[in-house]
Amino acid sequence: MVGMGIYFLRKSKTSEQFMVAGRGIPAWAAGIAVMSAYTSSISYIAVPGKAFDSNWHPLIFALTTLPVAWFVTKYVIPHYRKKKIISVYNYLEERIGAWARIYASFSFVLFMVGRTAVILYLSSLLLTSFIDMDIRTLILIIGVVTIVYTLMGGMEAVIWTDVMQSVIMIGGLLFSAYLLTKHVFSEPDFLIQKAFDTNKFSLGDSSFSLSSRTIWVMIIYGVSENIRNLIADQNYTQKYSSTATEKDAKKSV
Repeated sequence: MVGMGIYFLRKSKTSEQFMVAGRGIPAWAAGIAVMSAYTSSISYIAVPGKAFDSNWHPLIFALTTLPVAWFVTKYVIPHYRKKKIISVYNYLEERIGAWARIYASFSFVLFMVGRTAVILYLSSLLLTSFIDMDIRTLILIIGVVTIVYTLMGGMEAVIWTDVMQSVIMIGGLLFSAYLLTKHVFSEPDFLIQKAFDTNKFSLGDSSFSLSSRTIWVMIIYGVSENIRNLIADQNYTQKYSSTATEKDAKKSV
């Protein structure tokens, strides 16, 4: 990862090259990078654990991505490309004022600090199961390496390391599924029937209760959160803004 940061260091000569990779990223790579912004150790550890403990209620969040992505490709991306936006927060300042940029930037940083802390902790917790190292040391190493290659290579390094890590994650997922199928789930028909009998494939409570996490609450949450992600979150907008054309940006989403 650090080597990739060093490789792209020589290219990061301008702010546009550093922030949006000179707008030369292929659509497929930007798309994988956008996907990687959604997936993390939370997706791989916490969400499956929650689904196993209860049901497929968290899947509703993923499904709400589809209508929001359609809206973004139809209306938001053309506008962003027309304005040649690099930072959505600078755009807020142009439209509303400096206070809006400061508030949005501060809120984003605060949110990412908390989210990154959880991601680093869960990743390190998993690694301690087969690496004999203190979890605090692992958190420090992962954090420092990530900061170094990001600062050195800019958005181009971030996107291509996202691609590499996504391939590793998907490969690990498929390999785990293979091992589970071969060595653990020797009777898949029985297990699937058992899952149906215990409502493991349920999407949750469909009542209109205001005191529990119903399907409707998750839909509202998913739509609002994905609007924030794909329209106002620099972690996403910066990646699809790194493509060469508007068409490529739409494909990446």
